[in-house]
Amino acid sequence: MVKNKFHIVLVVVLFITVSFSDIYAIGLKYYLVQLKDKNNSGYTINQPQSFLSPRALNRRNKQNIAIQMDDIPVSSYYTDSLQKLGLTVWSKSKWLNAVVIYTDITTISKVNSLSFVLGYQPLSRIENTTPCYSNLNAIKQPDASLPLNYGNSSSQNTMIGIDKMHEDGFAGQEMQIAVLDAGFNNANQLSVFDSLFINNRILATYDYVKKETSVYEDHSHGTEVLSVLAGYSEGNLIGGAYRSSFYLLRTEDGDSESLLEEFNWAVAAEFADSAGVDVIASSLGYTDFDNTALSHQYIDFNGNTTIAAKAAKAAARKGILVCVSAGNDGANAWKYISTPADTDSIITVGSVDSQGKYAYFSSIGPSADGRIKPDLVTKGLGAWVATTTGSYTSSNGTSFSCPILCGLAAGYWSEFPNLTNQEVIANLKKSASQYINPDNYLGYGIPNYVTAKNMVLALEKNNDDKPFIIFPNPTLTNLPLVIRMLDTSKIIKISVYKADGEIVEVVEIERLAQDVFLNITHLTQGVYFLKVMTSNQSHTQQFVKF
Repeated sequence: MVKNKFHIVLVVVLFITVSFSDIYAIGLKYYLVQLKDKNNSGYTINQPQSFLSPRALNRRNKQNIAIQMDDIPVSSYYTDSLQKLGLTVWSKSKWLNAVVIYTDITTISKVNSLSFVLGYQPLSRIENTTPCYSNLNAIKQPDASLPLNYGNSSSQNTMIGIDKMHEDGFAGQEMQIAVLDAGFNNANQLSVFDSLFINNRILATYDYVKKETSVYEDHSHGTEVLSVLAGYSEGNLIGGAYRSSFYLLRTEDGDSESLLEEFNWAVAAEFADSAGVDVIASSLGYTDFDNTALSHQYIDFNGNTTIAAKAAKAAARKGILVCVSAGNDGANAWKYISTPADTDSIITVGSVDSQGKYAYFSSIGPSADGRIKPDLVTKGLGAWVATTTGSYTSSNGTSFSCPILCGLAAGYWSEFPNLTNQEVIANLKKSASQYINPDNYLGYGIPNYVTAKNMVLALEKNNDDKPFIIFPNPTLTNLPLVIRMLDTSKIIKISVYKADGEIVEVVEIERLAQDVFLNITHLTQGVYFLKVMTSNQSHTQQFVKF
């Protein structure tokens, strides 16, 4: 997690489990053991159905993503060899090609000398808590055809157009989302989640901290996060993706801070990939650890160094849309994003207030290698969330702006399922309030559903038979826009409008040459759409003005 403590699965590749009394044996510590290769794994790239679900394969096929060596599970020959030495494999990661064991310093030195071991690093150990279980209260399926009463969650939804998305009939249906967090205390008892349970949209749960399936007796953080993403209670709170299906995965120990939690995050993300999940939502981040010698430095936040960043990057390259919180350190001496918020190809989410202004606590960029971070922002100061007692309250944190924005992304993708994960991210950025001039406080700004939707609709319309092209695109303030006609049609009217549909320019023109010049010096910076009506058709294309 982050410094502010909460900047805050089954193809289940479950691991050999041990009792918690064993964990506390004197002198035993957790170690990450890096393996050299995947020889003798028993799997091949040519038979991915043996280690990936049909849904995972379908996601790759839709986005033209090839099966690679990091998809192959860790070699069972190597894990068997470790167990024959009397060691217990606590968990393993195929993307990192590593395992976690617990042992003493003398034994780990011997392990390091094995021919298939590349190296090791120490990890901190986890705590145990006493589980308890609860029963479900059920209600009927929400009626998507009726107007929604968002209650006090209205502003966080309307800020980015989630209300318009819901009006269009999209709330993340057919999407599967994995939520990686610190626990979902009482989530199976709260009425705000009843529609998820009664309609069987909780697909599975798993606790990577305690190696058990129940996640409902642990920390409250995940419950609050899930509420703004998937909650449904008329007049109280409605989340953006209330019609999605979910995997609830506990990777975080709320009472400690260790590298082991990053490894848990990686393993859970791998499970999400194997199961065919579309989206990962995680309001977790890492900078400092209880063992300060293992804490990260700013230079580590380049998207390629930390365990969490490597896992998030791998997930993005498998076609998963990854949304993570930027962090809550904006007002501290350390003010920068945590990890995996430093990863490229994901959505790192910062916070603004109800007026769209930077929230003082929201961690800022850039990443250590100079990339804009966060990517997008939405309301995180005064977000309306559900509590574990069944009440509702206002709360602050990028922990909440992340799932709010994730709800938009999931709903948008459910409307346009043929987009790739990177196209979804690109469109949301292009729709955002400061796409032309991003900075390291708000990134590309506040996204807008209607704008992002119109981008797709404009590009889809007559995409295979364009009667004209626009250049330069993007265009500069002092240059005219050139409309080059590709046919001999007579132009009747040229209209320029904003992505929200507001007409800003209408010109009726008699075509005299192939190129038509349009003066746009009076237009402000932003994303626009240009519609040309000719004698036999109309066509719309997008352009950007700097």
